[in-house]
Amino acid sequence: MSLQKEYTKVKKSFLRYKKVNEMKQYLIIVFIAVGISTTLQAQVGNYSNNPNINSVLDLNNSSGTANKGLALPRVTLISTTDPSPLSGHVTGMMVYNTTATGSGSTQVKEGIYTNDGSQWIPILGATAIPWDLKGNNNVNSLNFIGTTDNTDFVTRTNNTERLRVTTGGKLLVNTAVVPTGGSNPKLIINNGSTNGALMIKDGTEGLAPQGEGKVFTSDANGLGSWAPPSLNLNSMFGNSSPDLGVTLPSTATATWSFTNRVITLPPGKWLLRIGFNCPVYTYSATNESWSVRATFSNSSTTMAPSSDILSSAPYISAFMAPMAHSFVMKGSMIIQNTTSTNKDYYFCAGYVTTNNPTATQVLQSIGRLGNGNYIVVQKIN
Repeated sequence: MSLQKEYTKVKKSFLRYKKVNEMKQYLIIVFIAVGISTTLQAQVGNYSNNPNINSVLDLNNSSGTANKGLALPRVTLISTTDPSPLSGHVTGMMVYNTTATGSGSTQVKEGIYTNDGSQWIPILGATAIPWDLKGNNNVNSLNFIGTTDNTDFVTRTNNTERLRVTTGGKLLVNTAVVPTGGSNPKLIINNGSTNGALMIKDGTEGLAPQGEGKVFTSDANGLGSWAPPSLNLNSMFGNSSPDLGVTLPSTATATWSFTNRVITLPPGKWLLRIGFNCPVYTYSATNESWSVRATFSNSSTTMAPSSDILSSAPYISAFMAPMAHSFVMKGSMIIQNTTSTNKDYYFCAGYVTTNNPTATQVLQSIGRLGNGNYIVVQKIN
């Protein structure tokens, strides 16, 4: 009886051991299968989808659709060059910046940023539409290409700067700095030491007379065109009131008299060609002769040759021979207006010298407009 009980007890223990052992084997097989499956597939998905084989992480439903988004880590960046709040720049890191701060080229704004290993690079927000390489449509007067802070707008080719629009509105070509003397121009072209930095073709360069030597001129509205060099005849003759010129007696030997003729010259250097017919009251006697000088003065009251006259002799002169009723006074001189504005010059005559003058004889109408009289003005370098 005791042996039977002992046998039954041993048999039950053996069966329990067998079941436990079989369960262990089954669990081992399951774990191995799961490990193999994970190793082979290596995709992660949510509980309700079958991850796309090409993705590391698939957050879509099994249908490939989703009704929720991905919330990136929300951080506060300091600038595009500062890795904070990270301990250092990490290539491929992506965050959502919550605060706009900084200024200039390192300024950060609210939005998504990615890191290239050395700086934060903004990704355009949903409301921003980038300028497409193939052009944009539906643009309006509020759209522009440029900067929104006090920073120059720069364009490059082959990673070399070619064009810059400064914050002051200057357009610089092939230079990043405004050169000496460039405070006023709005267009500055730096072509180095190579001639021909500017070419303007509008059709007028080929009009007759053709060939080199044309100058770019403008009308009263500033509209420019190419034209042959021209001289301003009579238009620089100036104002005169009265238009009778001046009469000089033989006694005007060491004085200047204002002819009532004024010319106005812009800044720069000017070549003046002057010609006046000088009639006398009566024919000069057989032994009578006269000479006279003319110049330009800075004043109509305190008259003297202007210091702006660059010619070696600051006047022109003429000689009247015996038995003459008139003579011609002509010559040329250079005047340089060194100011930044237009300047008036007053035409004066005087310093008469005579030989055996007739008592009633005088020089008449010097400086009067007409009778072949002229003052031709030409801009020179």
